[in-house]
Amino acid sequence: SNYLTGMARLPSVAICNTANVPGHAAIFRAHGIPTITLVHEELNKYRHEEVERLYAVSDCIVFPSQAMATIARVIHPDGQTNARVIPQGLLNSAFGFGDRPSARTAVRAELGIPEDAILVLGCGVRSRRKAVDVFAEVAALVAAQAPRIHFAWLGGPDGADSTAENEAREWVLRAGVDERV
Repeated sequence: SNYLTGMARLPSVAICNTANVPGHAAIFRAHGIPTITLVHEELNKYRHEEVERLYAVSDCIVFPSQAMATIARVIHPDGQTNARVIPQGLLNSAFGFGDRPSARTAVRAELGIPEDAILVLGCGVRSRRKAVDVFAEVAALVAAQAPRIHFAWLGGPDGADSTAENEAREWVLRAGVDERV
């Protein structure tokens, strides 16, 4: 708040990239700055009062999918007037309609996984928030006991948190299953 008060020119809009910052949105709003809140979280995990405050301090709430907006509507049916659904990059009408057998064969060939093996995938940035460390720990334990099961993580590094990624590599190397995880 003090930072904004000292600014010669206020921002024309504030974008809050999580539902976890309604306090920040309230400060922007108090300074007359329109606030857009991008909600990636399932709002049914939040108390009703928290969701109500989020709607009250945000000029616009943006959900990445209709499913997330529906979850929010259940907990806060009156808040949808300032809500919008704007799909993110992974959501497109062609997703899931590709040639699955060809994709399966290509992925297995690229990873060197036999056709009869079981492949378990994890997905997201390689961070603690996405539990890449837990995935690797479980993968190492399972792979040590079940030679037909292979594990792969789909997603790039998290520039802010390499700790979980490093721990994940350590688990896999310590277990001696790095050829299958």
